Amino acid sequence: KELREKSRVRIEHPDLPADLQAVAGELVATLWTRSSTAARDALDALRDEIEVQRGEAQRAVVAARDELARVE
Repeated sequence: KELREKSRVRIEHPDLPADLQAVAGELVATLWTRSSTAARDALDALRDEIEVQRGEAQRAVVAARDELARVE
């Protein structure tokens, strides 16, 4: 409960009623969570793509070395 309370975003604006301040804070926290998740997912996808490219590059190096050895 204490961690949840500390992680809440507080929107303090004198013109907003307290209940709207709480809802606005929850909205900002939700947006942050969703954007962080989307960014993490995009980074994971990029890492996967790079790993595939690295594997292809390693295979190309092995093939080039094999071809070099064959030619020599």
